[in-house]
Amino acid sequence: QGPPGTCHHTPDDISARPNDADPITTAKIFWDGDSSSYIYEAGFLPAGNYTVALTCNADKEDLQRHNDDLRFFGVRNVTVKVNDILFL
Repeated sequence: QGPPGTCHHTPDDISARPNDADPITTAKIFWDGDSSSYIYEAGFLPAGNYTVALTCNADKEDLQRHNDDLRFFGVRNVTVKVNDILFL
């Protein structure tokens, strides 16, 4: 983490290797017919800078493999503030 806007990480899969930089959290995405949009929630994150990314093939995740065939899109760098709700 650093000053706002300085967190630029390349999204990667969850790894069983101890020195890999794993995601801080994951969340399922749901279609909300009322708002005609996809929604997700990642709550209780400490304030700081984060890289957010989406994948549609998380079912390919295998902790024993080092290079899963996960494809990420919608990558964004965001700053989470204390007691803030962030809409992306």
